[in-house]
Amino acid sequence: MLDVLRKYRHAREANRLLVLPFVSISDYLHELRSIAQLMNPLGPRGLLYLAAAVSDFFVPVRLPSPLYPNPY
Repeated sequence: MLDVLRKYRHAREANRLLVLPFVSISDYLHELRSIAQLMNPLGPRGLLYLAAAVSDFFVPVRLPSPLYPNPY
């Protein structure tokens, strides 16, 4: 595990790893789309590695809509 942590630290210090914080699913998807568009010129040479746990997302409470009526 120590070796993995050293490699992680080295990647961050060498600006080879970009960590983006987010709060909601909307934030995450917006960032993902923007980054994918920026990386498009790289073609197959670009690599976008995604890692997010379900617990990383905040799902805001919404009012019922006609598509998803309130079951109560």
